Amino acid sequence: RGAMRKGGGLRAEGRGDEDTACRADQSTSGGSSDAVVCGSEEPADDLADELRDAFLAQLHRRGACFLMDLQGAAEPVIERAGLGAAAGREAFDSALWDLVWDGLVTNDTFAPLRSLAAGKGKSAGAAGRSGGQTRSARGGRRSARAGLSGGFGRGGGAGMSGGLAGGRWSLVAELGADDDITDTERVLLTARLLLERYGIVSREAVAAESIPGGFGPLYKVLKELEEGGQVRRGHFVEGLSGAQFALPGAVERLRAAREDEQPMDGYTEDDVRILPAADPANPFGALLEWPETAVVDAASRGKDAAPTGSAGTGGAGRGKDVAPTGTGGTRAADRGGDAAATGRGAGVAKQAPKRSTGAWLILVAGKPVLYLAASGRQLLSFPGSVTDSGRELALAASALHRIPSGRKRLLIQHIDGEPALESPLRETLIAAGFEPDYDALAPARFRPTGTGRDPNAVACAGPRG
Repeated sequence: RGAMRKGGGLRAEGRGDEDTACRADQSTSGGSSDAVVCGSEEPADDLADELRDAFLAQLHRRGACFLMDLQGAAEPVIERAGLGAAAGREAFDSALWDLVWDGLVTNDTFAPLRSLAAGKGKSAGAAGRSGGQTRSARGGRRSARAGLSGGFGRGGGAGMSGGLAGGRWSLVAELGADDDITDTERVLLTARLLLERYGIVSREAVAAESIPGGFGPLYKVLKELEEGGQVRRGHFVEGLSGAQFALPGAVERLRAAREDEQPMDGYTEDDVRILPAADPANPFGALLEWPETAVVDAASRGKDAAPTGSAGTGGAGRGKDVAPTGTGGTRAADRGGDAAATGRGAGVAKQAPKRSTGAWLILVAGKPVLYLAASGRQLLSFPGSVTDSGRELALAASALHRIPSGRKRLLIQHIDGEPALESPLRETLIAAGFEPDYDALAPARFRPTGTGRDPNAVACAGPRG
């Protein structure tokens, strides 16, 4: 066994009383205070096991605990090991993360995972990596109690004070079902879960959840629930195939939300919703097919067939001339030759609506109006959702300002497969606060850039302070 010297090279050490010490040679390192003494892996593994046992015993005894409770359980173990402040915090973090990765412990918030993703949780597993005992070359050793308490926001290490202190820690076994649950009971619980989650359960909902066994086993259970009067069976949502089962309350909410005719004064900002395309609340691309996009018109009929709506009016009746297909991107890909001849529709097949991370969908009165690709440079419109007097396009274009973009400025270069500056929707976006920027349309400089955390909060006009 050896120790890495600061000046380079390894020096072997003899075995001590019970463990093997590897010591940086101060004669080579120049007496640096960075010299480290590290023990063998076996004591470190024993320490990790003791910490994990202490955590599990505390959680068994007390139930869900805050981090300070786990700290109290770990302090005697750390003190017996004689670790310093940094090593104590690292061993604590590593042991707790090991329990998480083993599926034994969980937290009721996402704070620990966010901390880990941000790089704050540097000791996220394998407590043995800490290498056992760590001490300063000056010979001083801080108490383990001071080291652990320092990790809770009083100048200690970021590993424990950053994200692990958020929420309560609990045993996963206490959250799971009993081991003696039967297959029928498991399917029944799954059916009730889907009913609570979707309100209406269909074959598409089961496929979207990737449930083992598919819709068949669930259908039998749902049918029995229907016979018992607990759910209703029917055809509630157009576009969903086969039998549909719904909770009675969900059916009534659907009927109440059904709109026979649009408001006389058109829709307002209260009717606008902004969703990440991958959000489970977005049914399109999972439960329902994506509606026809205007890309089909531009690709198949050339320049004159692009959406005619400007300033929020456009698109009524355009769907009559579009043959029904699955998605606009497929038809556009088939007609790529015509699109290339007119210089339009380039990249259409790649920019068909997808449930991809970073993409956004803007809905007005529950209907998709605009889709912004993950790159922020491609915008698609859904002409079938636009009416003459509903102001859907104008509202959706204004909502583009509320899409979070961080420090990056939104630059829309293509709309429905056409250059943004040549698109018929150009005037709609300019009226909504966009301005030409070289070959793209971008939010005007005096408007908010949409960096707020809640994209569905109405943005205030005017310069940002």
